[in-house]
Amino acid sequence: MFTFGIPKGKHIFPGCRNLFEAAGVVLEREHPVALAATLRAESLSAEGMILQSRRMLILLARGRIHAGIVGDDMLRESGVDVETLGELSSTPLGLPAIRVVLFAAEDDPVQTLDDIPEYSFVLTEYERLTRDFFGKVGLDVQTIPVQGGVEAEVPRLRRFGVTIVDSGTTLKANRLKEICTIITSKPVFVVSKVATTTKEQRDEIQRFACLLQDAVRSQA
Repeated sequence: MFTFGIPKGKHIFPGCRNLFEAAGVVLEREHPVALAATLRAESLSAEGMILQSRRMLILLARGRIHAGIVGDDMLRESGVDVETLGELSSTPLGLPAIRVVLFAAEDDPVQTLDDIPEYSFVLTEYERLTRDFFGKVGLDVQTIPVQGGVEAEVPRLRRFGVTIVDSGTTLKANRLKEICTIITSKPVFVVSKVATTTKEQRDEIQRFACLLQDAVRSQA
């Protein structure tokens, strides 16, 4: 048996649950909101831990859990060094690719990345990704990290923001517009590089990854 991290998010957790069902994996919990679970499939089983993605990445980096599912936006933002066994994106299962975008007020004169003034302040939920992105395009901006809800602060406090979007409904409802996409993120199956594992555990993790990837392909 190995320890597997399941992301605790209002969108990604139901998608993971659908993915497990499509893969023939049974997720057992003592209570519908319990954060401990058991995952069973064919001849393998895993101890499941339902965690916020940021916490899961910390535990993977420390070797406290063996593997998990996380959005690669969070993975890139964290800088944690893990092994990625494959993508698990599937719109029918509720695990679609999502985007991290730069945005502004819908009436802002800026229309493209080239229009953004040098040294602009950018509120961002993804400071590392934002810094790397603007560094690559050669535009000097000042990033201001926030924990969430950045849409409420643009343009009231700052002119530009970076957030994650699915359908874009939240931006439109707040009279905001996308300027450009910073990255497109997909759920990925990741494995700790430092967790102590036996050959049996490594084989089980690989088989589990194959089960989930096969389920994603079957929905394509």
